[in-house]
Amino acid sequence: MKRRMEVAGLAMDPVTRSPVMILRDPETQAGVPIWIGPFEADSIRMILDAQPGPRPVTHDLFADALRRLNAKIVRVEITALKENTYFAAVFVEAGGREVELDSRPSDAVALAVRFDAPVYMSQQVFEAARIPMGDIEEEEDEGDGEDAPAPEAQPAPTGSSGSQPATPEPEEQAVRFDDSNKDKWTELLEKLKPEHLSKYKM
Repeated sequence: MKRRMEVAGLAMDPVTRSPVMILRDPETQAGVPIWIGPFEADSIRMILDAQPGPRPVTHDLFADALRRLNAKIVRVEITALKENTYFAAVFVEAGGREVELDSRPSDAVALAVRFDAPVYMSQQVFEAARIPMGDIEEEEDEGDGEDAPAPEAQPAPTGSSGSQPATPEPEEQAVRFDDSNKDKWTELLEKLKPEHLSKYKM
């Protein structure tokens, strides 16, 4: 079973200052945060904010090549979570057949938003990685009280590759997050206590 997810937005980890991509289940409003690199975050943000850069980035180049070859991305899937590593696949339709490509989750989503392609997540990954909205709302209500336990069954996030444990990366390219464009999930993520976020790191 697969769940169709929405790209809810981007936030910044208050501990490592690393970008976090939020995928949200529209039925339950539960979200899955995936730690990604600054380049991938900026590439996704440009499309979400409809603000393309002055020159094509790598994901633009790949998308343009597919279009010129009469191919398109029909969907992407977050397929597995193994040893705190997320795995994804990009499904390309070309010449009347469908081809599956192994991908990092961040690259898969960066391409999906360029084709308005749906993003799916396996039920197993969703159950292991989701953060119910109620868990975050409880964090907001606690104030300065005793720390609550971290959200149940939350795995350590990946790094920018989707294939490495999350560690802060050198900021080769600055990523700017416009606070006015954040949706409720990115705001809620930032209300998680830094101590909780640090527990998800390797």
